[in-house]
Amino acid sequence: MADDELDLNTLGENDAELFEDMKDITEGEGGYTDDLESFLVENKLHEHLSLFRDQQIDFETLMILTETDLKSLGLPLGPFRKLTIALQKKKSDGDGLDESAKLDGKGESDLPGLADESNFRVIDESGDESDNHSVKSESTGKKKDDNKTVEPDKNHPYRYDLLNFKLADEFKEKVELQEPTTIESKTVEVIDDRRLKSVIRSLRKEKVIAVEAKHVDTYEKTLTLMQISTQNVDYLIDFAKCNHLILLLTDIFTNPNILKVFYDAKHDVKFLQKFYNLFTINAYCVRSAVTELKYETSSLYSLINKYVSYFKPTISECSQRPLRNDVKTNLRKETHYLLHIYYKTRNEAIEGGQFDSIVAVCTRICGYLHVPIRERKPQTYFSDYDKFNEAQKLAAEELNTWRETTAKDKNVDPNTIISTKDLKQVCLSLPIKKEELLAVADTRIIRIYLLKLLAILKAARKKYFNDPKDETKYDLKAIDTTKVAKADRRPRRALTSRNRRRTSRARPAAPNRSRI
Repeated sequence: MADDELDLNTLGENDAELFEDMKDITEGEGGYTDDLESFLVENKLHEHLSLFRDQQIDFETLMILTETDLKSLGLPLGPFRKLTIALQKKKSDGDGLDESAKLDGKGESDLPGLADESNFRVIDESGDESDNHSVKSESTGKKKDDNKTVEPDKNHPYRYDLLNFKLADEFKEKVELQEPTTIESKTVEVIDDRRLKSVIRSLRKEKVIAVEAKHVDTYEKTLTLMQISTQNVDYLIDFAKCNHLILLLTDIFTNPNILKVFYDAKHDVKFLQKFYNLFTINAYCVRSAVTELKYETSSLYSLINKYVSYFKPTISECSQRPLRNDVKTNLRKETHYLLHIYYKTRNEAIEGGQFDSIVAVCTRICGYLHVPIRERKPQTYFSDYDKFNEAQKLAAEELNTWRETTAKDKNVDPNTIISTKDLKQVCLSLPIKKEELLAVADTRIIRIYLLKLLAILKAARKKYFNDPKDETKYDLKAIDTTKVAKADRRPRRALTSRNRRRTSRARPAAPNRSRI
């Protein structure tokens, strides 16, 4: 049977995790996102461009499409599989975050309509400047030395502990790898606020625990659930109604004698610190380990399927209450089998002489320090905001106010409304025509507020450009509107029930970054 004729289900059950891997590969730490067309051409997949053009799917949208969305859009498995394989190959070759790091100060001037950003510092979605942090500052154009010691920020509350931290010898030795016990034979406990303290007392006796944090992508990220697995017990800690008790885990997370095993420590450690002030000492990142060991796959579900047991994740939000039994089982499997993968990668890294490099990466991750931003302003997002002309500054202030207000009203991440990169391009270009604005950011939310946004941009130009000739004094880059023009000229299809479903699913609302 040809690939194109295969059912999408044969692709595997790790779609959500794979999409997240894809986004990490192309987006990286700095928020830079490759254009889908450029990526396909680069990977010799340009023969499939027409498919994505016809469906009006950009790369950012592709990353958040679910299996149901793909089916409704009529995407054949062949091209989609080739795309995922190319992305995984790109990651395994080491082009992921390292490649995005090389873009720091380079290459972004090639983006259509963007002013020169060679002196821009990388800023994350909260507005934090990368060179203020010990972990993010490692991203440079030069090849980094993973074994190089990077001191924590001088303001880090656990700086002394991190500087004096040394991994115990018992964690540096190979262990006899045994088949993990089955889920059915292991104890599970669903923990609420009343039992959390007793669980913490039990965890103090452990040497190694596996941790996974689940959150929803709201305006102020909300931790809904935390999975912690030991060799004998799986804990599902329900934080949906007791977020204020998260800091009780500080005693465990900052204990250097307890090794915390994360699948993606870079994500979870930063998230817990940024939103809950929960710091971590002594962590192990499985994702960094499998990357260092050059595994063929790096997604958690794929690792479990390949090296431990068949794992078919359920498509369900862990924020729903009560938790279904099948959801509980799958949540337990994530951390239960994560322990086995930890011991496997640890043995292989010690044998291959790569263990010290992995430990160095994990230590740097623990040294990350989030600098809180009290108010999100353009001055925070753009390091050379002072170079903006007055019209651009006015537009930046007004657009930022609109983005923050809309995000709060809808309780979503501000980057869901419009990404920081697109916001900057709009401010620099000041588009006042529909096709120009949509060429920069063409999303459902932008189309809804199209007239309001154009009014803001026109007002900015009118206030500071009294004479149209004055506009020539400023570097307002032209915007390529070819794609938008072609899309507008495309003949409309009759709105059958099938096409209505396609239209409604063509651009899903917001990605949920919690790996469920």
